[in-house]
Amino acid sequence: MAQGEAEWAALEAEITIGETFFFRYAEQFAALGETILPALLERARPRSRLRIWSAGCASGAEPYSVAILLRRLLGEALPDWRLSILGTDLNEAVLETARQARFSRWALRTLSPEELQRDFIPAADGRHWLLRPQHRAMVRFEKHNLLSLLDGTSPLQFTDYDLILCRNVLIYFHPEVVLRIVRALSERLHEGAGCCWAMPSPTRTSPSSWRS
Repeated sequence: MAQGEAEWAALEAEITIGETFFFRYAEQFAALGETILPALLERARPRSRLRIWSAGCASGAEPYSVAILLRRLLGEALPDWRLSILGTDLNEAVLETARQARFSRWALRTLSPEELQRDFIPAADGRHWLLRPQHRAMVRFEKHNLLSLLDGTSPLQFTDYDLILCRNVLIYFHPEVVLRIVRALSERLHEGAGCCWAMPSPTRTSPSSWRS
């Protein structure tokens, strides 16, 4: 059995793509920073709590980018909030990379020199950058299979989210399964306060599911 689990882990690592970078798709992160997150923060202000899930997060650039955005938006009010940012992936190897928060310059290619200096620290090897601890502490990572949302085996804590990001991962599924997953994700949103942003294929430029 142990050998079978190891073989499955190796297969998962081979068939999934772990390449990602910070603030991928600038226009979408502009929408997050200028419209979506401010609106969610305003709605959540009475309870001062926000839960965000990045599904299929690969090496962590997406949830870490969201953490940076939230720190910018909240500023000095950040300590007054209970923020939960979760990154999940099927590939345990990329999750371990995400937890290290150590990135090559290629993963940071969209950042200006000012942003790079503000949010990252040069690593000792001179070739990598470390995300600053205050951003890193805002995100946690867990292994999760999106198909578990369909068969009832997904852990109970995967619920009550204000925002779910599921981009560049649904390309692995059949279109019929994609619709079921997006529907299941929408059911994991906090009632009346959430939105789900899911992109099933690189050719689509708008969310396949949106609830607000």
